[in-house]
Amino acid sequence: MARARADWAVALVMLAASAFLFQEALAMPDGPGTFPRAVALLMGVLSLGLLVRNVALEGGLRGIYWHSAGPGATATVLWVVGFTMVYVGSIGRVSYVLSTGLYFAVMMWLLGLRPRWLILLIAPSSVLLLWVVFVRMLNVSLS
Repeated sequence: MARARADWAVALVMLAASAFLFQEALAMPDGPGTFPRAVALLMGVLSLGLLVRNVALEGGLRGIYWHSAGPGATATVLWVVGFTMVYVGSIGRVSYVLSTGLYFAVMMWLLGLRPRWLILLIAPSSVLLLWVVFVRMLNVSLS
């Protein structure tokens, strides 16, 4: 039950973060700003998906009890928010594609993707897909 409550909190925090990041990316020029807008939009869609899943699993919004979420839920939210801030701060200092791949892997691990070997499959595949689409197909530098 604490995991489901952590999912609510993480989804709401990530939805707010994605809205903020999307708004910030709108100030960027179209070429370089396309990818950050796409990532923020994807993050928002996935956050909404997590919210919808929680509504379906818990029979509506009456399943949210923030005060009894437990220490595990609070720690998960803090780790997600903290690592998201580190990720955003690393953009421009570290390779965008590599930092995004690491971010995907850590988020999947924090949010409990099972089995864990999927993380080792999905994160590098995502990085490769990002590189092919933006560097090879669209000629956008992501470094």
